[in-house]
Amino acid sequence: MIWILTAMLYWDAETYDYASYKAQTFDTLSECHEFIFWNKVMLGQGLIEKHGQEIPLLTYHYFCKSVELPEV
Repeated sequence: MIWILTAMLYWDAETYDYASYKAQTFDTLSECHEFIFWNKVMLGQGLIEKHGQEIPLLTYHYFCKSVELPEV
């Protein structure tokens, strides 16, 4: 299992989407949370640049999502 940093993006109360941070995955939940803690500004700037240009984002929330890898 790996952990992927994901953001839930809100444009208004009924319009939302998810975005995954594809530059890095994490081996543990605590590694993912620590990365969020130390990189919130960089991550937020990236979200706004990529997803908040056409319609301004209202807010966003980070969470770490577990993903099962297929057995090889």
